[in-house]
Amino acid sequence: MIAARYLLLLLATLAALACRADNTWVWAWDRPEDLRWLPPGVGVAWFAAQFDAQDARFQVRPRRAVLKLRPDTRLLPVLHIEAFHPRRPAALGPEAVTLWANALARHAALLDKPEAPLRRLQIDFEARKGQQDFYLAVLRALRAKLPARTWLSVTALASWCGDEAWLRSLPVDEVVPMYFRMGPAERGLWQQRMLTPNELPERCRQAAGLATDEWHGQAASLGHQPLAAFADRQLYLFAPRRWQPETLSSLPGWSNHHTKTP
Repeated sequence: MIAARYLLLLLATLAALACRADNTWVWAWDRPEDLRWLPPGVGVAWFAAQFDAQDARFQVRPRRAVLKLRPDTRLLPVLHIEAFHPRRPAALGPEAVTLWANALARHAALLDKPEAPLRRLQIDFEARKGQQDFYLAVLRALRAKLPARTWLSVTALASWCGDEAWLRSLPVDEVVPMYFRMGPAERGLWQQRMLTPNELPERCRQAAGLATDEWHGQAASLGHQPLAAFADRQLYLFAPRRWQPETLSSLPGWSNHHTKTP
């Protein structure tokens, strides 16, 4: 019995160690951020531009806010799409597929520099049920325009994980289900599935997105080693306000996740 307990303790410890800081990303939205304090290995998925889709237009707004980083920080540029204007809904026909893909590809090309080749890119668009086929067409067109070396990630509504066939058709390297900002009924369903990734479609097992302000409520259901639940996944963290060292250090389980301080 004692040996079994020690074995369980060892396995839990190994799981916590397996969820290294280099599995973790923080989303840096379009606001002034100084992230030079981040622990080594923590990456920054940074807002590079927003695309506003209204009527037949698809207009780009590049990042405006200052972002301070250490030179060795892992980076993932994020292109965010807004297409939910209440009075000027986006046109989502075949012409829009070409318009969106061309605009996204042009901005990706601006991020691709000889001294810093674009190796990773994330698209953030909360496609609703009736928009999924259109979004799939955009991603296919975009994928064809990006350099073959570019690793492509997309954020995902948690509900996308209920459509395995559609997920398999996405021409991307990573899907990041966002397990936050959900209604009560949806939250209970998908946060439970988040804890049992083997029950999720394969595409939803690679990564997870959580919000720091919701973490305390979720951590109680994750046990005494909350981050061990994400040992085999990339973990993306969203903060509703500017990042501070205590934003991470106060997260339950973070001290076990990364004990070194810069």
